[in-house]
This record gives sequence, structure tokens and C-alpha cells, in this order.
Amino acid sequence: MEERATTYQALFFRTLQLEGVFPDSRTLSVIVLRHTDAAWAADMSDLPPACKADPKPLESPEAVRERIAEIPTALELPSECDRQLLVAAAAKLSRSTVTRFSSS
Repeated sequence: MEERATTYQALFFRTLQLEGVFPDSRTLSVIVLRHTDAAWAADMSDLPPACKADPKPLESPEAVRERIAEIPTALELPSECDRQLLVAAAAKLSRSTVTRFSSS
């Protein structure tokens, strides 16, 4: 479902660019950041504190990606681990994106 929404969003922005409503791709680039794309350390040293004590242990970067992908899109996240995972993933993506584009 998320993949479909991202595709529709990209098509929408591209259509706006073609119609001259929105700046074209030379003026503005849209960077799609997905929380599941964050890179996690193999030794799990960057796992948020709440997740280390969570009843469902996360033992690999793949397990973290799967856990993040399964977090329901809701306005309330009852799990402290899920909240910390999303914040950590956003921070990782932001840092890696800034690093990638500042070195270009």
C-alpha cells in the first residue's frame, strides 16, 4: 500500500511539473525517504534503548527493518520501542541524505 501511495505521489508531482504548476526537476528534486531504508549496525549497537528490553528481541538489521515495516500507520504508537525505532530511522536517513548530497 505504501509503495502504491509513493508511486501516486511521484506521478502527481511529475504531472504538476509538466503542467508548469510546480518547479521542474532541474529546479526542485523530490527525495523519497522511507523509514525502512535506514541502515542499522550489524551488531545492533545502534538499537534504541527501549528496544533492547522489548519482549520481542530484534537480533539483526533485517529484523529491525521488518519490525519498522510492520508498524501500523496510526496517530498513536503504544510501543515505546516502535516510537524510538521510527525516530532513530528518521535520524539515520536524514544524516545519510545530507552526507550524500553535501559530498556531491
